[in-house]
Amino acid sequence: MVASEMDLVVKELSFPSVEDVSSEFISNWTLERVVEPATKLCPSLLHILEAAAQTQEAKRKNKIKFPKTACNVIISQLAYQRSNRSIKFQSVFGLFLWSTGSSRKTIDALFRCSLTISYDSFGKLLSQLSQRYITLAKQIASSPHMFCYDNINISSSIFVEQRGAATPAKVQSGTFGILYGLRNATLDDLKLQPIINRYRNCKGLSPSDLRLSLDQLKCLNHQFSSISRHPLAVGGKTEQFPLWTTTIEESLIHGNLMVHDDAYLVQLKRNADDLVKYAIPSVNDQSTNARIRGGQLGFGLFHLCMNLIWALLHVHRGSLQQTGSLTYFFGLMEKACLGADYPDYHKLLAALTQVLEGIILGAWLDELGDFAEFAKMNPSAQDLLLRAQSILNRSACPLGNWQKGSKAKDPPIPPYAGALDPLHDIAHQNTLLLTRDLLYMIELTLAISEGDFGHVEDLLPVLVKIFRGAGSNNYCMEILHFLANLKHIWMPKFADIMRDNMIVNVSGLPGHFMAVDLNIEHLIGYLKLGQAWRHLSSRSSVANVKKQVTKALGASYEGKTHTTPDTSMLVWKVANEVRELALSKYQPGQEAVVISLETFNKKLACIKAGHVDEMAGMIEEDEIPNLVNDFLTPLIYPVRTGIQQSLELINIGDTFSWRFADNFDLSVGENP
Repeated sequence: MVASEMDLVVKELSFPSVEDVSSEFISNWTLERVVEPATKLCPSLLHILEAAAQTQEAKRKNKIKFPKTACNVIISQLAYQRSNRSIKFQSVFGLFLWSTGSSRKTIDALFRCSLTISYDSFGKLLSQLSQRYITLAKQIASSPHMFCYDNINISSSIFVEQRGAATPAKVQSGTFGILYGLRNATLDDLKLQPIINRYRNCKGLSPSDLRLSLDQLKCLNHQFSSISRHPLAVGGKTEQFPLWTTTIEESLIHGNLMVHDDAYLVQLKRNADDLVKYAIPSVNDQSTNARIRGGQLGFGLFHLCMNLIWALLHVHRGSLQQTGSLTYFFGLMEKACLGADYPDYHKLLAALTQVLEGIILGAWLDELGDFAEFAKMNPSAQDLLLRAQSILNRSACPLGNWQKGSKAKDPPIPPYAGALDPLHDIAHQNTLLLTRDLLYMIELTLAISEGDFGHVEDLLPVLVKIFRGAGSNNYCMEILHFLANLKHIWMPKFADIMRDNMIVNVSGLPGHFMAVDLNIEHLIGYLKLGQAWRHLSSRSSVANVKKQVTKALGASYEGKTHTTPDTSMLVWKVANEVRELALSKYQPGQEAVVISLETFNKKLACIKAGHVDEMAGMIEEDEIPNLVNDFLTPLIYPVRTGIQQSLELINIGDTFSWRFADNFDLSVGENP
């Protein structure tokens, strides 16, 4: 009886060959849709397996662990053992193993267990799958779509010794491209000639283009009310079509032209004459856009966020001795790996968020005192909103800079009557500037995750000034190009298309929006999972298999026991430090830098008194690394936003010097 049932199962789970596994089959593949109909054809075997998989007591009491998946897989194994054409489970599960970077030995071992097709069979399967995915990309390429790409670097050689161009390079560089279907777009909206005409007549931006309107100012102060500016539709799933990965490098202008030719003329088989009729939106990082500057480009919002926090780190980094600087707070929270010029994005973003939360928490404590006592007063929502607005005005609005007088001896001029001079409390002013800039950072990241490009657009004039002030001229110019396109070059409908498609949602879930360039970074991460370069052209075309099978088998992105780490202790450290140092309060005479003069005076007093042991404990860590057999290079100290700080050197005679370990003085220059 079991044998006759299994003949029906084999027939249900069979394909004529591995080449008949289609992209549509994989996209819709689940155990419930593919395997369970086959297992229902063998009720006798299924009953035996279920009885073997759990006891009667477990069947009655168990609420979490069920044998259904295991039984379905076992029946699929038996079917593949009876016939090598019964591959509806093995083909997709094998693709999952291959896409997650499993080694050939692992796949061959599981093939012996009838869980996957053989490693050699993947060649035929991947070849036909990649062709089918490219066929889908060809279809979308003839309709409104967006083309994005980024560089990919794969380690291709494990040999220590390299012998010139005849041997494999340590790293092979290439380009990975992807097409997206456009939301709310028609071909008429993408006509290129009207954009070209407006581009020819564009005279550039005026200062009024960088001024925030009254509505924009109100929305930037929306923290206490829900205001949507240009939200994307919730539930819409962005269609994506990866192309073959190529070995063409896009690091030069010529390389970018070759990438475009390879994508559209070679892979997608498009006619060059048809490509000049319609604009093809493209969203890339700043360096790529700078090489292909045109009238249909948008910048990647993920790279914008990343360069923004790096710019803020550069401006507010300071030193351990500089009260209220980021380095000061990082040391307080015992943060590591943030001392580089360009630290890890996620680590830095988490640290900056904790600093901001600590400063705001300290401001609330100053406002309310004891939280428990205030809660007993049962405050109204309106009262809390008024207090929150007061905290925002007091803790995130920097003091206005005083202007210099017309003559050198004239006193500085306040921006308005009764204005406080920020130079009299630099630490307080720096804290206000830091809080304001971090609020802009949070506003930008939240707007992207919520899928509201209108809030991003409101921030662009502000970000132009932040990047320019921090010395990040590339992103300053990139935003200016985008604003010129929005306001003067693009047709209104095309501008809305760019607004609707610079943020994507590949899952279709609410709150899971992401920048286009972040999505392509995720896909590139999948491509780098240890496979040979020759497989990348196929691998990029089946990049979605990993997510598909993970979901079908019920495997989770995070473990069931995963919990978000509690970082409240770090936030409280910052809050308590801000309150102890009164950084949120204006105190004339408060120094921004803990000067070594006090330590020097204490040491001098100990020397005069003969207390050498006490002097040994007064050690301040030297922030400048030791220079051994190296040239002396000038050190440039970043200036905090809006505050011009000067460094004074103690002179000795007509020169100032550093003393090295071997007791000789290296003169740097004359005293000005």
